[in-house]
Amino acid sequence: MERPILSQKEKKREEIRKKDNAGGVEELSEEELHNRIQSIEQDLKETISRDPTPAVTSPRVIQTQVQPKEEPKEKLISPEIRQILPDWVEKPWRWITPEELHLKEQWLVEWGDFLMEWSRTKELHIIKKEDVRREFPFKQPLLKKQLSTEQFERIGDNLTERQKAKRWDAKKRRLRVYWMPLEDVAEEIFEWAEDQGLLIATIFDLQNSRETWSKVPRRELLLVLQRLVKTKRANWADKEKTSISFIYDF
Repeated sequence: MERPILSQKEKKREEIRKKDNAGGVEELSEEELHNRIQSIEQDLKETISRDPTPAVTSPRVIQTQVQPKEEPKEKLISPEIRQILPDWVEKPWRWITPEELHLKEQWLVEWGDFLMEWSRTKELHIIKKEDVRREFPFKQPLLKKQLSTEQFERIGDNLTERQKAKRWDAKKRRLRVYWMPLEDVAEEIFEWAEDQGLLIATIFDLQNSRETWSKVPRRELLLVLQRLVKTKRANWADKEKTSISFIYDF
């Protein structure tokens, strides 16, 4: 009977089997040892791909433990944020401040407007500079880009100059962004109270109403109450001026 032709890999296995059966110890060079290990690993991969049951190997077989490389996990982007992403989010040069004055001004305005829209979407009235810098797309991991602290401060300054924001602390760590002006907050609170049929509302009620303006800082909500009293849509309901009674035109 004609002996079947063996492949190169089968020849290597046959040689190993003969030497193992003969009880001999094979002297391997570093290159041969490396090739042997690669061959074993490939055999294991092929076996596992055919049969999901873990393979049992002989204790004489050289084994190496290869730790699987963990694939980077893509940070999920909420559908709300995805909808407001600008079309330049994949342009690396957008994270570089232009040197020409008019281009620099345009760069600051575009980043500032996006920061406002991003804050509105997340319903954040006060943002922390270092926290936002770690958020997408202010930090763009795919492009390995991130706005620097200095860049973020300039964007905040530009918003402040345009009266759309103001510094919330002396160290410029937090920024109060006015994507909802206090005038609009006063209008919405009055409409909300009228829809609810409320006669009296306290500052506590407003902060726990779970409305868009509920997270407005307490000291600014007090200013809103003052505005409602000043415009004769409410009266003070306590001496501390932390609650109001609404005036409706029926």
